[in-house]
Amino acid sequence: MKCTYRKYGKPLKGKRCCEEGSMKFHITVFVPNDPGAPGKLYVVGDDKGWTLNVDYQAWANGKKFNIGDQLLFKYPAGKHSVFQAIDETSFKECIPPNADEGLSNGYDIVTLDAPDTWFICGAPDHCKKGMKFFVHASDPSKSPGFQGSRKLIPPKL
Repeated sequence: MKCTYRKYGKPLKGKRCCEEGSMKFHITVFVPNDPGAPGKLYVVGDDKGWTLNVDYQAWANGKKFNIGDQLLFKYPAGKHSVFQAIDETSFKECIPPNADEGLSNGYDIVTLDAPDTWFICGAPDHCKKGMKFFVHASDPSKSPGFQGSRKLIPPKL
């Protein structure tokens, strides 16, 4: 059955809906694929935050990160810090870059802007005790798929 979608009493061209008795509905599904759109925000360590005795690699492995996503590091200011390791070797050996490149305010947000990023804590021995993890982020602008919106029209009953 075909009907006209109306808004404020006026028909909108090109819109379709279904009608069963007096019930009408219109469904539009939007599929975001805008590389400029803000990414998802992840709290590192979830409710535990950025602290000792958490398996951050297991936490990261359970997520699908995209370039543009953000990581929020929550911890008591002055107790920990956040550094992006320069490369895999620096990550494995817990070698932070220059001290002025670290974050330490306790509520640090980092936007993923590269496919591979390594994070470590710069507090003495914290990285060696496990406060580190690696993130692989996909580039959503390079993933195949539909861009735009699709209208779902249920079958006629």
